[in-house]
Amino acid sequence: MSRAHARVTPSGAGAVVEDLGSRNGTFLNGDQVHGRAPLSPGDQLLVGVTVVELRTAEQVASRPSAVHPVPPPLAVPARAPDYVPEELVDAEPSATGRAPAGGHELDWLLDRRVKRQARTAPLAVFVLAVLVLLVWLAIR
Repeated sequence: MSRAHARVTPSGAGAVVEDLGSRNGTFLNGDQVHGRAPLSPGDQLLVGVTVVELRTAEQVASRPSAVHPVPPPLAVPARAPDYVPEELVDAEPSATGRAPAGGHELDWLLDRRVKRQARTAPLAVFVLAVLVLLVWLAIR
């Protein structure tokens, strides 16, 4: 969402919402807004991933929180983190903060892909240097 995504202006007992040409669109009660649309108390306005609900003072007094559960299409099932080895998921770092086997103190925070890339990077640089040397020798 950007500052120029949509405009909401008060109007009588409700408001008027206007999409300002946003890429992701503005949705009022599930329907995309093209131009101006009336916004009444109880209506839900979806701007980006934010839902805004227009409520009257009576609605706020009867139900102070308007928090709704995450909509099923946006819900993500819980999963184990892949950036921490399974044996350390519930473990705390040692008192010194250093990882076992003499690793760096922040190693336990690194993603497994990053660790694999860090291990293969020196080999890739060496292979590249050898290829450059072979091409240089072939041209000479």
